[in-house]
Amino acid sequence: VIAFTETMQEELNGTGVTMSVVSPAIVRTELTSGVPLHGASTVDPDDVAAAILACARTGAVERSVPRWAAPAGRAFAALPPPLTRNALRLLGGRRVLDDLDVDARAAYDARLPGNL
Repeated sequence: VIAFTETMQEELNGTGVTMSVVSPAIVRTELTSGVPLHGASTVDPDDVAAAILACARTGAVERSVPRWAAPAGRAFAALPPPLTRNALRLLGGRRVLDDLDVDARAAYDARLPGNL
């Protein structure tokens, strides 16, 4: 997504149109209700909105929320796939899906298409 956005930004140069990508950590919304976050970094929706506005004001191509997450994400993405898979396994990457609190998510899930 970032490479595509950078390419489009270059293609749109001089047109008055810009593109940006905002990459938030887990956003504290109803979507995350019942999801065991196990100490994961979370942000408020207002933080994401502020980042979007900052990109619009400055023309920045990329913004992470929180800002410190960008270098960590790049470092993780640079790992060879076997190391990435092992790191996710060691960090409990499947726990989020395995430990969902179905009761805490019930109101949210009921509104999903097909459940109305």
